[in-house]
Amino acid sequence: MPVDAADRENGKLLSKKCSACHGKLGVARDPEVPHLAGQSARYIEKSIKDFQKGERQDRRMTLMVKTLSK
Repeated sequence: MPVDAADRENGKLLSKKCSACHGKLGVARDPEVPHLAGQSARYIEKSIKDFQKGERQDRRMTLMVKTLSK
């Protein structure tokens, strides 16, 4: 089942923060930062939740996702 954003414009606005590290098109320039392009929405959502719960560790990601809501 595909995941659809409830508010595409808000999604675009929120994703601008991601592009600083993960690249405008989801392809990171820093070899230590993973590409988001080609990843499924479910994978990205799970990763965000895992950082929020502390199940995945990265100082930058934890700071970026801590205020995100569903």
